[in-house]
Amino acid sequence: MNLDALYAALRTPEFLAQGACVRQDATLWDDDDRAKSAVAKAICGTCPVQRSCAEWAQTYEIAGIWGGIDTATRNKGRRGKFTTMEQRRENAEWLSDVLGKKPAAELAAKYGRTERTIYRWREIAQRDDYGLAS
Repeated sequence: MNLDALYAALRTPEFLAQGACVRQDATLWDDDDRAKSAVAKAICGTCPVQRSCAEWAQTYEIAGIWGGIDTATRNKGRRGKFTTMEQRRENAEWLSDVLGKKPAAELAAKYGRTERTIYRWREIAQRDDYGLAS
């Protein structure tokens, strides 16, 4: 499990605040209406964070236009690499467990691992903090 990817999935990316889409009609990026989609893609084409937005959405967004790329195009490029909301919830639960106060024996039983593995996960999470301390 990649905790860096988990953390990114659970927070809004900072670059979005600098996007050309800020304070625009959010329905433009729904990609249900071709005329609106064309407007959204044109706005994305002038955006200073277009590439970051497109790369982020490739992993974390299921629908809409992100970085000028629509849902269908993103889906073709994913080839099964998309993180679903259910996977995000499971990953968030796992991270909460690892960083929480539950006994290692309880978590070992829950995840089918040894207590030693739980302690190792906790050491890694505490050492690296995965950006959670900021």
